[in-house]
Amino acid sequence: MTQTMSAVEQMLPGGNKRELRAARSSAEAVQLSAELAARQRQIVRDASLAFVSLQGATRQLELARRLSRESANQVESLVPSLRAGRSSQADYFAARTMVTMAHHREVQLAALTERARAELSRWIGAAANDAAPHDDSGMAAGEPRPLAELVAAIDGHPEHAMAAQSVNVAEADVALAREATRADKSI
Repeated sequence: MTQTMSAVEQMLPGGNKRELRAARSSAEAVQLSAELAARQRQIVRDASLAFVSLQGATRQLELARRLSRESANQVESLVPSLRAGRSSQADYFAARTMVTMAHHREVQLAALTERARAELSRWIGAAANDAAPHDDSGMAAGEPRPLAELVAAIDGHPEHAMAAQSVNVAEADVALAREATRADKSI
């Protein structure tokens, strides 16, 4: 004689475990979107800083090139006065030294500009080759924002929102841990 037995068992979670798990998943989703917003803002900041670095390096390079040209012109203008005996050899060699120093600085700044362009291309790709400093002479320096306004704006900052959402996820974890003390039921 053969005996067969079949059984069906249903586990029912005790307390509010399902609702708390759903609340935790929702809080985690909101936290991830806050992290995404914070990361996007960091990328914009880093790309902006790279552009500002490129702009500064380009302007310094322009000034160094102008200095180099002016120094070369000074050396050229000293040659006739040196031949005529109106200037000394010390003046001539000082001017030649200035040309050399200006050229050396120009080479350094050219390398700095290329590094800044490479850093910007990390963020915006091939468009960094077209990025040129723009004329910001029309921009007003403006007064800094009042402290009360800055403090009021903190809640809207993505980093702050990300931290607040991580607190919500942690609170959901605590509620789940408390609810885990209730036994599940099985039928």
